[in-house]
Amino acid sequence: MLVELADDEHLKEIFNKYAKHSILEQKAIKSEDLVQKYLGLLAENDFDEQTLKILANSVDLNKDGYVTYDEFKSFQELLSSPDGLFKCAFQLFDKTGNGFVTFGKFDSFFFSYR
Repeated sequence: MLVELADDEHLKEIFNKYAKHSILEQKAIKSEDLVQKYLGLLAENDFDEQTLKILANSVDLNKDGYVTYDEFKSFQELLSSPDGLFKCAFQLFDKTGNGFVTFGKFDSFFFSYR
């Protein structure tokens, strides 16, 4: 099932509602805020810190702790693509944002939950 992309104007409106920070002269959303406030995942007063960081990393492509409009738009496009969930799952493991997942990264991901 494909999801229709929001038009750019509507997407910017949504982004600006949550963008309370500035990074390199660009508006930005703190990646944890995007997960909790925009996506509505993990209650703000009762959540696992590690889980929040993992989910936030999947949206924060350059792993700086903030989501710019370009990253926000890329996330929407990712979720709208036919294999978006697989790509999103990959980004959970790609902690450095370099596009690679080594066995060590994969193993350390699961080791942190043992």
